[in-house]
Amino acid sequence: MSHSVLGDPSWLALCLVIYGIGSSYLKSDFYDSFDTPYDGKAMASMFSTRSPAEHKHLKTAVASKFSLTSLRNMEPLVDECSDIFLDAMRDLAGKPVNLGEWLQWYAFDVIGAITFRQRFGFMEKRQDVENMISGIETGLWYGALVGQVPGLHGFLLGQQWVMRLLDRVPALRAVHPVPKITRVSKL
Repeated sequence: MSHSVLGDPSWLALCLVIYGIGSSYLKSDFYDSFDTPYDGKAMASMFSTRSPAEHKHLKTAVASKFSLTSLRNMEPLVDECSDIFLDAMRDLAGKPVNLGEWLQWYAFDVIGAITFRQRFGFMEKRQDVENMISGIETGLWYGALVGQVPGLHGFLLGQQWVMRLLDRVPALRAVHPVPKITRVSKL
């Protein structure tokens, strides 16, 4: 059986066995559909890698960013984002506000600030900068749908020639968030 439905309160114990620190549990091919295409190849992320050793390697590269000392040093960057958010909420007082959208913009700007030492500018521009968030959402929809039948990924975006073909279509290329995040972070 390659899929489980968890309705039992003991699911937390099972989740810790599967996803807990130091787990040697191998993820299924469901996760392959979440690899990010980059330079014509699939690039695994901390989420999508199926190898515990690769996961450990990727995690080690960023773990120091999340130490208590590092987080304290980044607090002014988060405070700047909080100030921008609160100023915007004051400016929009009495008007309809999509709070979910604003919180997502806030989160992305905080991530940009602590990762690249600069915000992406979602809150200042009051929009999805270069459609990065919508591109990620498209990828999540693809992963959720294809993840139900993981073998489909090998016939669709799992094929390098399909990715190269799609990369030639400007409207489809525009959806891909990784080059946009890389480009915006270099500004």
